Order: sequence, then C-alpha cells, then structure tokens
Amino acid sequence: MLSNCLSGPNNYQHRKVCLVADILGIQLKSEYTSQNLVLRINGLEIRGANAIIRSLAKLQPVEDLFGRGFSEYASVESYIDFIAMEIEPYLDLWVQVHGNNLDGETAKSINEELLEKLWHLETKLNTQSDYLVGDHLTLADICLISALFEPSSLSENLLQQTPNLNRYVSTIGNLAPVRKNFGNLKETSVLDCSSDFSEQANIGEIRDKLQTEELSGIWPQLKQFTLWKVHYRYSEYNIVISVSLNKVNKLLAAMQNVGGICGSISVNGDERPFEITGALCYEGSDIQSYLSSVKESAYYTFEKLNIANVGDRTDFQDYLNGKIVKGKNVKERVWL
Repeated sequence: MLSNCLSGPNNYQHRKVCLVADILGIQLKSEYTSQNLVLRINGLEIRGANAIIRSLAKLQPVEDLFGRGFSEYASVESYIDFIAMEIEPYLDLWVQVHGNNLDGETAKSINEELLEKLWHLETKLNTQSDYLVGDHLTLADICLISALFEPSSLSENLLQQTPNLNRYVSTIGNLAPVRKNFGNLKETSVLDCSSDFSEQANIGEIRDKLQTEELSGIWPQLKQFTLWKVHYRYSEYNIVISVSLNKVNKLLAAMQNVGGICGSISVNGDERPFEITGALCYEGSDIQSYLSSVKESAYYTFEKLNIANVGDRTDFQDYLNGKIVKGKNVKERVWL
C-alpha cells in the first residue's frame, strides 16, 4: 500500500494532480472518498488542486514545471491563477449548460463571457510555440489542458472561433501523459465537472455494488465509467492453480496502486491449462493507455464493452461474478 494518497472526487481537478504526479514519476494511491481534494504525502496534508501541483513540482524541480528562470516562473504562476479564477468557473458553467441542453439568455451570456475569457488566451498563443510559457510543458499548460479537455471533447464547436487555442488543445491533449490521465480527445467524456458531486457514483461506491449478485440497479450510475472484459494472453502456461492465482494477484496489486479501477479477475477450469479472465470498471475511456506503465498488463487483452448493449452487460456480469465463464467453472476469484 502506498503511503502517498490522493483523495477527493473524480473530476478534472483530481486528474490534473494525477497528471503532474505521473510526469514527475511520483506514485499516488487514489481514493474517491470525499468531496475535498487532499494529498497526504510524506506525512504532510495538502488541500486544493493548485496547492498540490505546486508542491509536487517543487519536489522534482528538475522537470522545470515552473519554467526556466524567474521570468517564466512569474508567467507560470500568473497563468495558474488566471485559469483558476477566470477560466475554470466559466468552463464549469458551460459544461452544465451543455450537458443539460439549456438555452435562453443565461446560456447565451455564459457562452459569450467564456469566449471573451478564451480570447485572452488566444492572443497569447502563436504558431511559434506549442506551449503557454517557454518551449516545454509547464504547470500553466497542465492547468489549461485539464480545464479544457472535457469541454473540448463534448463539443467540436467550442474552440472554432479561437484557432490558436484549438491547435493548442489538439497538441497538448495528444501528449502521452495527458491521454493516460484524461483519455482521448473527442471521445465520450467520462469526467465529472459538476458542482454537485454527491449525485455522481464514485469508484468506491461502485466497487461495493459490483460484488452483489444482481447489477441491474446500478447500470445508470455507470454512465461515467467504461466496462472491460479481460483475458490472459498465454493460457497454455497456466498449469498450476496457485501460480495462475499469483499472476492475478500481481496484476490486481499493480492496478490498485494506480487507482481508478475496480472489478474482479478469476482463474477458471477444472483441469489445466486454466483460463484467467476478468471484468473491470474504469473511470476513464482508454484503460490500456492508462495501464501502459503497469508491466503486468502487457500479458492481458482488454475488450471494451458497450454499456448500452444488453449482450455486453450480460457478458460483463458473467465475467464479473458468474460461476461459469466461457464454459469453465470459476475456481478462484479475486476482487479489486
């Protein structure tokens, strides 16, 4: 169990912290057990996303996430505050308006004010650089892409009047660590940017409910998750139950460390070779990219299921807690 723990709602602020930690190579165990974002690291307790990312960046100054030199440092600090105070509140409102298909004067006013804020950034960007400050990724970029990622995925029209900003989001949004923590641009959004998190299911709540016999009551709560069937690639080598189970435990321990995933993996069959299968619920859109740093995941295939498809739901439930999977009796099942 990692001592460095990040707890709080699964929204873009949480992902922003995870992105910084990933870039710096700092492992954090994520827990979605409160509405306040809190990092407990090395005996310290740090509250709030921007305070956390500033602290993490100072732990690893070699990455220059504050920029190079005092001028860049001052610019990065200025952008962090501007994005937090002037951009994020309007983007949060925009997501709520867009998500609820609202129109009228209020929606129009929000759109106009957001465009005004975005134009401030549009004038700061140019074709000579892919970054807000200097010639490399800084906390300024991390804050901006974290704020813009879901709105850009929800609507192709959001940035159509800001071509520099549109290019910027495409460039930064396709960086490997951004894709790992936020998913792929233009895919169905899975993040929760609403102010009322209490109405959203989190991974802790879902973990408990997945272990019930009947899942029909929780399907609506899984809208913000993706479901996956898992298969071990090399079943012909699974000739001993205990060794096969050890492979399962290694994978689950690694996934527990990265957080954001729950479900079960099972060893199946009455005789060797044994099959290893599983069903996972992931708070993101691309579990394979998310697990790219987990070496154990390379031995498995991950098949994304369509939550709206009844057949896929049935398969997921069989793989998750069925007594028989692919015609083989389940001998051992381990829950994550």
